[in-house]
Amino acid sequence: MDDAAASAECADLLNRAGEYLRGLRGRAAYSGARPLFERALAIYEKAFGPEHPNTAMILNNLASLLQAQGDLAGPQPLYERALAIYEKALGPEHPSKALSLNNLATLLQAQGDLTGARPLYERALAIRERLLGPEHPDTAAGLSNLASLLEAQGDLAGARRLYERALAIYEKSLGPEHPSWAAGVNNLARLLEVHGDLAGARRLYERALAINERALGSEHPRTATSLNNLARVLYAQDDLAGARPFFERALAIRENALGPEHPDTSVSLNNLAGLLYAQGDLARAWPLFERALAIREKALGREHPSVMTYRNNYAALMRSGCLPNLAEPHARAVLETTLRTRGIDHPLTVHRRNNLALTLLMLDRADEARRLLAESWRTPLPSYANLTPCIPYLALLADKLRGDPATDPIGRLKTLLCGPELPRAPDVAHPWGVAYLLDYLRPKLPPESREFLAALLAAINDPTKVPALDRFPEWRDAPPAPQDAPWPDSGASHVSRTVA
Repeated sequence: MDDAAASAECADLLNRAGEYLRGLRGRAAYSGARPLFERALAIYEKAFGPEHPNTAMILNNLASLLQAQGDLAGPQPLYERALAIYEKALGPEHPSKALSLNNLATLLQAQGDLTGARPLYERALAIRERLLGPEHPDTAAGLSNLASLLEAQGDLAGARRLYERALAIYEKSLGPEHPSWAAGVNNLARLLEVHGDLAGARRLYERALAINERALGSEHPRTATSLNNLARVLYAQDDLAGARPFFERALAIRENALGPEHPDTSVSLNNLAGLLYAQGDLARAWPLFERALAIREKALGREHPSVMTYRNNYAALMRSGCLPNLAEPHARAVLETTLRTRGIDHPLTVHRRNNLALTLLMLDRADEARRLLAESWRTPLPSYANLTPCIPYLALLADKLRGDPATDPIGRLKTLLCGPELPRAPDVAHPWGVAYLLDYLRPKLPPESREFLAALLAAINDPTKVPALDRFPEWRDAPPAPQDAPWPDSGASHVSRTVA
């Protein structure tokens, strides 16, 4: 055997060993895989040159390992270099090029660059459909990846069609006990969850969990993902006691398998903290939120969308703990970043502006809050059940705190709550969990309005409770107000709402 062949065989063995360790997905396994991939890369570059397809293969493997470890910056130049090698060496229609396109798209999506990821996913899928056929498992994987991006962009109907097609391919080609089929079930379940079909989502999540436990074992990170998903649905069904052990078990698996600093561990920390917060255990929730936020910021950067979600949650925890002064800088930073990254007319931007406004209400800055609410009202968006009524509700609180007449915000709420059923904004939590706000403001609110304000908040979260509001004269006597009526505010006296 000549030196080149011996080098290639050695590099191949190193790569296979690295792939095996990476597949185990543990901390020690990841740490062991990296030097194997790096040694294999050095050998291939020396033996075959920096433009050889085998070099690109190792670059892809090393990049995917870094990404699995939570490094979202390091993999990009490796993926891009691998893609360039494949395009030059193998041409535009090779399966390896499709893999590289898909890998780079997955990284861009994880970085929050949905616009950059989409054409790469579409190119990868088109290559696989042409070369492998419409019924191949790799085609199903491409469909699932593109569907996840459509879901993130808010195209739920388009995402569902692709998820269902991918699931059918997996079932036909791999069978209903394969982890890839479980992943397809999980994707479809998540979509049902977003659509509000919690019972349907729960059944699918339970099936995915059973398959992963049988196929991968009870301590595998994919099993942790299934546990986390099932817990999230139980939480949404108000079964907090049932959700808690699943969240705790998912966290234990991820800490053991992936390590205490991995982004997936931060997801479990954040979820368990949210449950403890909902159960009123703020003392235990607080350090978990802090850990989750620190891990996420270190791995993804301060402006990543998921970091903003965690920071928003942390601000909510501070408010519920009667610390609005500590919550304000976080709420303000989240709003500024969301404005910059999502734009003025995104539902999350309005939601987070509302969060800052309610923080200011807690700080006795009703005038400033009212100006923010005027900005939210004039944003050209459709009306959403879990977003739009929050604006006049907070304005109503501001009026009560200032001692002003409250007919205008009540009229706007009447139009929204008594009209046609509104859709929910997919990126905004439901129900609107701000009962702590009424508790905090209670000493400053007119005694005769406290029961009405609590009933109104309940009706915003549950439309079946709207008829019960007629027992309150404030509600019964207020005339409905058109949505395009000028918004009365000292800082924006003629603000009208434009519905997109």
